[in-house]
Amino acid sequence: MQVNNTEPFIGEIRNGISIGKDNKTLFIYLKCIDCDTMRWAPRYNPGKRCKTCHIKYFKYGRFFV
Repeated sequence: MQVNNTEPFIGEIRNGISIGKDNKTLFIYLKCIDCDTMRWAPRYNPGKRCKTCHIKYFKYGRFFV
């Protein structure tokens, strides 16, 4: 298994195997809109927030920050 070690850019699309995931799903490199955390998200349903901010958003509402 070959892992691509180059620094990804926002909007870059890679398959799961090339970023160290177990499957061949396509992932997109995104930034969370609330905390600016960079993350790999599934390309077909990426969401706007990271997992932590998503939980806070639905627990406390949109003014949690």
